[in-house]
Amino acid sequence: MSGFKIRPYEAGDEEQILNLFNRVFSADNPDFTPRDMDAWRHTYERNPCGHKTLVGTDLDGNIVANYSSCPVKIHVKGEERVASQVVDSCVDIAWRRSLRKNSLFITIAHEYQRTYCDISQPTFNDFIYGLPNENHYPLGVRLLGYTPVHCPLPRQVRDFDEGWSSELAARAGDVVAKEADWTQLEVVAELAARHAGDMSLGNVRDLPYLAWRYRDWPEQPYGLIIARRGGGTEGGGEGEPCGAVFFRVGVPWEKRPVVAVLDWFGSGSDEQTMAALLSKVAAVAWEREHARLETWLTPAMPHIDCLRELGLAQENTQFNLCMVLFSQDYDISWVQKNWHLTMGDTDIY
Repeated sequence: MSGFKIRPYEAGDEEQILNLFNRVFSADNPDFTPRDMDAWRHTYERNPCGHKTLVGTDLDGNIVANYSSCPVKIHVKGEERVASQVVDSCVDIAWRRSLRKNSLFITIAHEYQRTYCDISQPTFNDFIYGLPNENHYPLGVRLLGYTPVHCPLPRQVRDFDEGWSSELAARAGDVVAKEADWTQLEVVAELAARHAGDMSLGNVRDLPYLAWRYRDWPEQPYGLIIARRGGGTEGGGEGEPCGAVFFRVGVPWEKRPVVAVLDWFGSGSDEQTMAALLSKVAAVAWEREHARLETWLTPAMPHIDCLRELGLAQENTQFNLCMVLFSQDYDISWVQKNWHLTMGDTDIY
């Protein structure tokens, strides 16, 4: 089979893109849950940074490939720029031939880089990143410029019992954490802004981003916990906000019950605040019969030392964190030492 064209996404392409996605990712996967149009529109159209998408068509105009990304604002050494996570890219089974340099997948990936990652343009991706699966990882490294950053990506985990929550609460001092509703989202955005200077490289977690990533996500699977210092009893909650987490209880594709902590806010060296947050997460998870906690923090994040002191252990995930870097004022070695990345910065949870 030969003859294809590549072009930018046009309004109306979403029906064919969604059908292609469901067709490709359901193949040989009995646990696959089809994505619906509302989920697609939220992921791409409602992203406050928009989306950067190319499609590949056959000579009759049918979409047979899709190369999509979700842009996000990033902090780079105190400056605001843009990067993109490449997600959901796929090629129709009938068009998957050998992984040679002129294949449809390789061609559309290279065209994406030429279109959206050209440093001569006023706005471009500083880098693109992703978690390529075991089939695409060696291909991406060999032909697309993927550079391993953390391979495998580490995770911090704890299997716990009912008593762990109480032990953590005793270490929290005068910090009290409780579940919060979405009217408190601005508190989290303010915490993120207050501590933005703590990281040299990482996502901008402003209010539009947090609303898109957590509050407004279809089916509303996420919860929010906010910690306050000097707030008295848990029912009071009048103290100064000092930390927050977003969490999700029960991740669909996990083989065992897990509570995932997706994002951390506040000082990474404030052990009392992190103990209070973990205590509340553990209590919520235990009530719902989920006895394992998992979170992702890259080695640059100071939170890791606190989590180790509070009882979490580090393991390797099945994922490889890779980047194609286009900016010319820093390199991969600097990225490895400075990149703050959490579960929430990916599309996995």
